[in-house]
Amino acid sequence: MFSTALLKRLTQATATAAVGVAMFAAVGNAPASAVTLKTYNLAGTFAPEALPASTGLSTDLGGGSLEGTFTLDKDADPSSSLKSWTVKLLNSSGDLVKTFSNSLPDVFSTGSLVSNSLRFGDVSTAGGALQSANLGLQFQEGFSGTGTGAGFFSYNSYSFSTGASTAGAIALASVTSSASGEPVPEPFTIGGTAVAGAMGFWLKRKKQASKTA
Repeated sequence: MFSTALLKRLTQATATAAVGVAMFAAVGNAPASAVTLKTYNLAGTFAPEALPASTGLSTDLGGGSLEGTFTLDKDADPSSSLKSWTVKLLNSSGDLVKTFSNSLPDVFSTGSLVSNSLRFGDVSTAGGALQSANLGLQFQEGFSGTGTGAGFFSYNSYSFSTGASTAGAIALASVTSSASGEPVPEPFTIGGTAVAGAMGFWLKRKKQASKTA
């Protein structure tokens, strides 16, 4: 028959092994290098007027502004580093005119970081019309998230019922991108830290218990 002391040691050894297996499993399933996400803020000002002959949304943005955020994967290739975005276009009174986002329902959205340029686009069929919009922001050479530049917005709409169409574009006189907060670790990194912390806490409790036994 096992003694109480032996059973206690076996229980402690089993618990240690279980925690160790969990921790190594978490590490084993992690990629070779941690992915780091970082979010940036956008702010900009539109030109006083849209380009000549413009109609539709572009004309509503004269003297307006741009605000929003985007998130980059700093460890990824630049062409695939853009992970999420929400950019709002406001008129001169501060009213919302258009939103670009990768999470809008019933909208096909695209976004990319190419040659120091952020590009956002979407297509939808809301209201019985085929609508497409594009926003391009051009920054200085070597852009990787922060900087200043300029850009443009273009919009096209075609009504299926009437055949009427609108088209136009307006320039962004200036745009600024600035860092927001600190890099965010990928979920597996958080999980691995939690496992390590739990193991450290358990070992501390075990040491204290052995001293009082």
